[in-house]
Amino acid sequence: MPRRRPPRGRERRRARVLMLRPAADPALAPNLPAPAGRSVRVAEAAALLACDQSTVRRMVRAGLLHGHRVGAAGRGLRVTLASIEAHRVRTATGAPPAPPPVPAPPLPAAHRAALAELHALGLL
Repeated sequence: MPRRRPPRGRERRRARVLMLRPAADPALAPNLPAPAGRSVRVAEAAALLACDQSTVRRMVRAGLLHGHRVGAAGRGLRVTLASIEAHRVRTATGAPPAPPPVPAPPLPAAHRAALAELHALGLL
């Protein structure tokens, strides 16, 4: 029986893609460690939130929405419907506003004195 040669070029890339390709929707593949629930494409999420696609991507990067990568190269992005609904609830009218930023602590006396000296010398 002849020995089979290892795949090269296009065959190798195809074999690698077939091994790494995750499910398009994690709800359809229960054995994957993907987030539970249905997910939608970025364009659909943008339509649901009435914003631009770049805003949705920025919100996923900032952690305001939960998303996951799909596809062989991991370039596709899906956003869970649960996170979109949670964002709607958080930003709905009547929801409690975000806490105000914490003010910076006052400067120590030694620091204020050093700044006064630098001002007196004309360095600041």
